[in-house]
Amino acid sequence: MNEYSQIEDSVPGGEVQESLSVELYTTVYHDSGTGYFVGRFVTEDGESVTAVGDMVSPHEGETYILHGKWGAHPRYGKQFQFKSYDIDYPATETGLIEFLSSGLLQGVGRATARKIVKKFGTDAVEVLDNDIDSLLEIDGITKRKLETIRKSWERERAIHALWAILQPFDVGVGMALKIFQQYGTRSAEVVQENPYRLTEEVDGFTFPIADRIAAQTSADLQRASRMEACARYVLSEASRQNGHTYMPMADCVQKMTKMLGEEPEELESTLIDANERAAVVIEDDRAYLPYLYFAEHHVAAEIQRLAGIEGKVTLPDIPAAIAEAERQLGVAFHELQKRAVQSCFEQQLTLITGGPGTGKSTLISAIVLLAEQWGVELKLCAPTGRAAKRMEELTGKQATTIHRMLEYDPVAEVFKRNEELPLDCELLVVDEMSMVDLPLMAWLLSAVPSGARLVLVGDADQLPPVGPGDVLRDLVDSGMLPVHKLTEIFRQADGSGIVRNAHRIKEGHPPEYDTDFLFVRTQGAERMKANIMELVAERIPAEFGLDPLLDIQVLSPTHQTPTGVRELNAALQGALNAKGRVAARIQGMELRLGDKVMQTVNNYMKDVFNGDIGYVESHDSSEGSIEVAFGNQKVKYNIDELHQLTLAYATTVHKSQGSEYQVVVMPFSMQQRVMMYRNLLYTAVSRAKQLFIGVGQEEAFQLAVRSTRNVSRNSSLQDRLSKIFA
Repeated sequence: MNEYSQIEDSVPGGEVQESLSVELYTTVYHDSGTGYFVGRFVTEDGESVTAVGDMVSPHEGETYILHGKWGAHPRYGKQFQFKSYDIDYPATETGLIEFLSSGLLQGVGRATARKIVKKFGTDAVEVLDNDIDSLLEIDGITKRKLETIRKSWERERAIHALWAILQPFDVGVGMALKIFQQYGTRSAEVVQENPYRLTEEVDGFTFPIADRIAAQTSADLQRASRMEACARYVLSEASRQNGHTYMPMADCVQKMTKMLGEEPEELESTLIDANERAAVVIEDDRAYLPYLYFAEHHVAAEIQRLAGIEGKVTLPDIPAAIAEAERQLGVAFHELQKRAVQSCFEQQLTLITGGPGTGKSTLISAIVLLAEQWGVELKLCAPTGRAAKRMEELTGKQATTIHRMLEYDPVAEVFKRNEELPLDCELLVVDEMSMVDLPLMAWLLSAVPSGARLVLVGDADQLPPVGPGDVLRDLVDSGMLPVHKLTEIFRQADGSGIVRNAHRIKEGHPPEYDTDFLFVRTQGAERMKANIMELVAERIPAEFGLDPLLDIQVLSPTHQTPTGVRELNAALQGALNAKGRVAARIQGMELRLGDKVMQTVNNYMKDVFNGDIGYVESHDSSEGSIEVAFGNQKVKYNIDELHQLTLAYATTVHKSQGSEYQVVVMPFSMQQRVMMYRNLLYTAVSRAKQLFIGVGQEEAFQLAVRSTRNVSRNSSLQDRLSKIFA
């Protein structure tokens, strides 16, 4: 909890609301992610007051009418706690100069602000609203500078208009910024016209909030539209939260009934009507969002296309070539591995799956070696930048993310590479297939040229992808395609306790502790955190010569528990970067120079993706932006983009997919037991290369080994493949 957030009501009857007209002269604290704000203001009578509340975009020199009540902070004394506010632009020329030069308008410093006020006087705000081109009459304001000012002013007006709509519905500043990120200056218009849109297009925006807004602002939305919007929301949540590509009709109707209070028969009729309008798709008593229904159909059809065409290239003696590859790579393949490599050059579509240490990476090296030897045009890709980089380091050949390979256009939100403009290759190898969701697989298959061979490599026992579907598992379990399951641990990995224990965990057997697989037994959340701090900041770096930021990763199964990601990040930041200068505040936490951070959403404009890890390098306090280094790539984040970042000293197991770390440290607490299950633990252990250390309650660790929580997803892909290949 932030030190400013504890307010005690000191007013008898404490619920009386007051309005206070004040001018902001100092921002003490502002979290750009949550909006939490502490500022010092001056009243019309010249009295200095401190006020606390949520504010979307505070600017010194701006005049506000705050609505709230007086309270007392145990440490900071009397404060005004506001629940909402209105903007009342300065009425004096002095106030306007302060306001315009506060950082509100990019390119406008104090000198330019003085010129604007000298020219237009107290009408300056009206000029900005209605005749902003008149600023060209001011010396020093060029057309280019005018456009910068225009964009800043339009953004400011639009975000305050949005906030004015959302405030009565207790929508937080963080959500307001997400909405603004999605719709820009049209945000207020979109919310008023159809707030139900936001339930599908803005992550975390719920149907109940949209329903309340629609009841007051969207009179044209009919009852049928409301029920249809609820149906799409229920299906979207099933996809987002559980990865389902469909819901059984009965389950969908049941959830809608709880949310709307309507009769089930009427809601079932709504689904049928929505199907006729293609708002949802109903097939075999299953309800789909249209894009997921068509993605499933498309993947099945594309698999049929690729599997039914003969290869473009006739190759020489493959067994002899494999023997030569063994010699060059200095390995001796198991018979299972030889058959897998041979299949890659004989079959049109080959699946290779296996756990850590079974030689998947070595097989990729052999495939690249043979393709190069025979002049086969090859492409390598993976779903994340981290996985693609590992592929590149392993093979010495270029590997890219799937999105970059397919030439994603973030403006049009489409891939340029498709059936009309297929990839230029004769062999395509995709690694970390367990992370590829259904929609991405549909796009990928569209771009594979007829006659090219496709090799899909992954571990089907890992966690399913973040997005909907479970493509690799569906393809493996369908029994319709050539699948090579690697079960023998490769010789080089045979001595690894990490590898052996990953396989023991997968099979439900308790692990055997070893020099590279340790467990520190302790009780209590605070003691666990203290042990983790000591291991990460002191003992592991001292004993192994490793960098605590680059080489060690703390993984946790949860976000919010005392040993979850949020608490661990705060503690680790204090242990590893206590003296870093504050660069920004987001989502209730500080970002400091030198902090380890993670990108939390795909951002194709910046070419950074969900799960990418970087380090805060610099910040610009005048515009609230920071710069983050992701390897050799430096990325700038403006103030309304900061919510895309989070601290990454600790992260969830789900976010670690596709990554490898020298050392993984993981807490185990019975408080987290709901999230402790076998394939989550298996995924976490298999992320470690040199050392895995569990910390906490051993009973929680053993519970995870025994737990076979059902993480299966509703998917029709296997059924569709069975019908096609029957």
